[in-house]
Amino acid sequence: MSTAREQAQRALVAAAAAGSSGYQAFATYAAGEVALLEDPQTGISLLRAAAAQAGRAGATQVITVARIALAAALTRLGRHGEALVLFPALLDQARREGNWPQLWTSLRILAELLASLDRHEIAALLLTAAREAPSAPAVSGPDVDRHRLLDDLIRQRLEPDVLHQITTLARALPRAQVADRALAAIDGLNARTAPRLGTSVPSDPDARATHQLTESAGRSCSGVPVALGDNRRSRPSREFHLICAGTVPSVRPVGGTQDWSFCSLCLRSS
Repeated sequence: MSTAREQAQRALVAAAAAGSSGYQAFATYAAGEVALLEDPQTGISLLRAAAAQAGRAGATQVITVARIALAAALTRLGRHGEALVLFPALLDQARREGNWPQLWTSLRILAELLASLDRHEIAALLLTAAREAPSAPAVSGPDVDRHRLLDDLIRQRLEPDVLHQITTLARALPRAQVADRALAAIDGLNARTAPRLGTSVPSDPDARATHQLTESAGRSCSGVPVALGDNRRSRPSREFHLICAGTVPSVRPVGGTQDWSFCSLCLRSS
């Protein structure tokens, strides 16, 4: 560890001497990664500084890796509110750049955060989609055990049939829609925690278009998308549930029929 720290310090000195703001941002990022292992607060401060430096220098790649490292650190330290606000810009930037390997890495970290906030269904969706995606990097190093434990937790919290539905849907969803659902889940959480986080996020418009709200059921929805079908008539499945933000009224499909499979938390047959 002392060697890594010394190398990071030498990189900072060299970057300052070179006068390259992009190089300085990357050196600060590297120092932050090293510091996380011994002094998480210092590491977090360095990663925030690296992202800010990279923003001023226009070093978009450094912005992304610094934000990913920062989001992971905050999530694993239990600083969920701070982590949550990082993800919209992080996901949007990676998608604009077509940087799907880093976007999948971000979605896996977001799945950790969502599972910590008892959003196990959407966490399962993101993890399964990443596992199936050819553009997603392989899980390696400490993340192997971390994801194994996360998968075990999700299997404990979800009924087998619910997990099967989520797995089937995750394998069929285009990757852009997976990212959309991640952002919608963040919107839902931000809407619930806006007074504490000092931010306000409007509810998802697709949810308003898809759902007919009835009397309050007082339950919290995880925002999991569910593929639905009419079992009696063997019609093709269609997707119904997109996202419910926070505590929502109970929901029934607009113009729907009986025998639909609903979200386990907030939907019920009309």
